[in-house]
Amino acid sequence: MVAEFQILNMIFEVLRITPELLYKYTTIQDQLLWLIFIPHIIIFLFLFSFGYWISPGHHGLRYLLTLAGYIVIVFTGWYGSLLVPIVNTFFIMLLVTAFIFFIVSKVIHPARGAALHNLFTSIGKRAGEAIVGEKRLRVANRKKVDGLIREKKALEKAIQDLQAEKGRFTEDREIAAEIARMRRKVAEIDGEIATYI
Repeated sequence: MVAEFQILNMIFEVLRITPELLYKYTTIQDQLLWLIFIPHIIIFLFLFSFGYWISPGHHGLRYLLTLAGYIVIVFTGWYGSLLVPIVNTFFIMLLVTAFIFFIVSKVIHPARGAALHNLFTSIGKRAGEAIVGEKRLRVANRKKVDGLIREKKALEKAIQDLQAEKGRFTEDREIAAEIARMRRKVAEIDGEIATYI
C-alpha cells in the first residue's frame, strides 16, 4: 500500500501536478481518473491528430511527433499546471455537447428534418396570413364603419331638413312617414356600427 502511494506520488511529480490540484481530488480513484486517465486520453487524441496533420503519410514520424509532443508538454510543466484543468473542463463540455447531440439526433432524427422544416414553415405562413388577414379585416371594417357614419350623418341631415319643411307642406303625414323610415335606418346603422366596434 505504501509502495502504491510512492508510485502515485512519483507519477504526480513527473507530471508536475500541483499540490493544490491534488487536494482538489481527495481519493486515489478521483486522482487517477481526473488527473491521469481523462487528461491523457484527450491529450493523446490531440497529439495524434497533431502528428497526423504534420505527417499524414508516414506512420513512424507521426508516432514520433506524438511522443515528442507529449514529452514537451510534461517536461515544460504544462501538463500539471495548465492542461489538466483545461482538459477536465473540456471533457465535461464534451460530455454535455455529446448528450445534446444524442438527444437532437435520436429524438429529432435528421431524416425528419425536412418534414419538421416544412411543418414549421407552414405554421409560420399560416400565422403570418392570419395576422395579415386580421389587419385587412380591420382596415375593411374601418372603411365600412366610416361609410356607415357618413350615411348616418346624411340621414340625420335629411331628417333635420324634412322637419324644417314639415310645416310648409300639406302632406305632413308623408313627411312624418319618411322621417320615421329614416330614423329606423339610423337605428339600423347604429346597430351595425356597434357590431364593428
